[in-house]
Amino acid sequence: MFKGDVGSTTTVGTLANHNGCGTSYQVGEEYLLFVSKPHQVDAAWESYACGPYTGTPFDLRSATEKVYGSPHRPRESAPETEISWQTRITAAVPAPVLAMTGILLLGLIAWTISVLRRRRSRGLQ
Repeated sequence: MFKGDVGSTTTVGTLANHNGCGTSYQVGEEYLLFVSKPHQVDAAWESYACGPYTGTPFDLRSATEKVYGSPHRPRESAPETEISWQTRITAAVPAPVLAMTGILLLGLIAWTISVLRRRRSRGLQ
């Protein structure tokens, strides 16, 4: 971390189709991210993984260290942010799949209720 106060546990989100460029991250790997307060993601921070881009081969980390100094570890006293259950679910299963599953489930429930009502009405006659 170069600037700011972040706890040892936090969340950083990116948009899959816009400024995040479909970026994914692996636990245990080191990444240089420029983050800000979230506007469009359910996370403590939002990262714009497509930038900054200089257009030339450029050591961005070295330039960042010149401006902000050496990086420091997250502070134990800083607020921590856990990953929400919504983020955990949508990270494992894409939102369109969840939406289709929900629609199919609602359809199945409606169909079951319809069948049960027909059976009851036939039994009462």
